Amino acid sequence: MTKEELLSVLKGFNDVVLEAGKGEMEIEPQMSIVMKRDGSDYRIKLSGCAVKYCGKTKTVKPEKLLKFIEKHGAAEGNSVKLIGIGSERKSFEKYLADVDFSKIDMGGLLDKYGDIANTFSLSCPYDGCGGETYYLSEELAEIAKNEITVWSRETAKKQVEKLSGLPPFEKLYKEIKEEYLALYGEKEEFARKHGGNIFFCDEFANGNAKYKTPPELWHVYHNVEFAAMCVRELEKRKSYEKTRDLCAELKADGADGGLIQNLNDIKVSYLNHCTVGGCLSKTFYFTLNDDTKKWLLRHKDDYDFTTLQDLAFYNGDDILFSSCTHEGFHTDLTKKGEDK
Repeated sequence: MTKEELLSVLKGFNDVVLEAGKGEMEIEPQMSIVMKRDGSDYRIKLSGCAVKYCGKTKTVKPEKLLKFIEKHGAAEGNSVKLIGIGSERKSFEKYLADVDFSKIDMGGLLDKYGDIANTFSLSCPYDGCGGETYYLSEELAEIAKNEITVWSRETAKKQVEKLSGLPPFEKLYKEIKEEYLALYGEKEEFARKHGGNIFFCDEFANGNAKYKTPPELWHVYHNVEFAAMCVRELEKRKSYEKTRDLCAELKADGADGGLIQNLNDIKVSYLNHCTVGGCLSKTFYFTLNDDTKKWLLRHKDDYDFTTLQDLAFYNGDDILFSSCTHEGFHTDLTKKGEDK
């Protein structure tokens, strides 16, 4: 990597690790916001770099950085001795490939995945955007309940299973769940006024829960309450009278016909391939063929949807591509496990 390329990477606010004369040199870019006097606009600029080297951290101005790394043996001529970029320590070539991939349009996505994917999915809020809440069938509610219950328990387990000084996880989770139910019974009126939330995590954080350490137990307390809130909402929905077409969003997005004819499944859940949320969502799964590719090509890229979002491509059960619309990022999952 050249010195000019190093500065370009840092201006993109990416951490860089270099090989210097006495070991690794970690460079973390620092940003500042420059606003117009009338507040009508702003820009973000590189204001400095926090350089960690030989156990010390020093702030170096951008215009002095190149001389600093030369002085400490991290550059030779116009070349920089790169170890890696970002937390994954990517090579410069991988970094450039990721930058290009971040700008890929829908045509590029179909060129990349069109021959290896056989299905794709899109998601949206279960209730749409009208502010109403709608009936959910007992069958779909039970599937969603089982899924969020298992997910909450298993993700909590991953957070704490390697910690010492705790009882077996199943016993721990059962006791915390019982503690939650008891507290909810005492604070049910409070919960009704706060969207069903009794802020169970705060009980742990404030030292009022049965278990007080280690701090990683916060994840268990959070997941127990999150799952319970989701289950209560699903139970309520089974008794609602107002209904809504499950495919309403497809018709609203001009997809009636091409997409609906190739619709394979609809999943109602609090989870999808890229996010977990407190709002119930629908994920539509479609066959990827010439008709659905034409519909996808109506959109500039994977963020250019109106009522639908979070595009994903699959080959069977294997996910190949995941896009998170509201966060504005997407991920290629075809090379999971390969060296970066």
